[in-house]
Parts: sequence; structure tokens; C-alpha cells
Amino acid sequence: MAIVGGLACLCWLSAFVHWLMLVGHRKPDVSLARMVLSGMAAFNQDNFLPSGHPLQRRMVLSMLAFFLVAVAGALVGAMLGA
Repeated sequence: MAIVGGLACLCWLSAFVHWLMLVGHRKPDVSLARMVLSGMAAFNQDNFLPSGHPLQRRMVLSMLAFFLVAVAGALVGAMLGA
């Protein structure tokens, strides 16, 4: 179970680091406040310059991996607890 938790932490950390790297690739009309206060702004590729698209894709994949690992961990925990 610790392996699943560690993997989930790594996926979340990867998504967070990619989000931080994306801040420098915002389009001029997208403010930092919008990125911070509207979490969905980071998932919209139109908010970034073309140079940020690979980073944005990796951030989205990291978030997807985090949620898949979290669901798998919940299922494993439920089976072991039953």
C-alpha cells in the first residue's frame, strides 16, 4: 500500500512541477491570478503559447496518472480491508 501512496505522491508532484513550469508559457492575456484561482485554466491548451503545449500535455497526463493511482489504491485498500 505504501508503494501506491508513493506513486500517487510522485504523480502529483510531477503535475505540480509541470504547472509551475507552465507559468512562464502563459499567453499575455492570461493572468497568474486566473491560473491560480481557476484550476481549469491550466487544463485549457488555448491559455498557453505553443512552446508550453508539451508541458501542458505532461501536466494533464500526470494528473490523470495521479487519479488512476488514487482509484487503484482505494480499490486495493477496500479489498484488503474486506
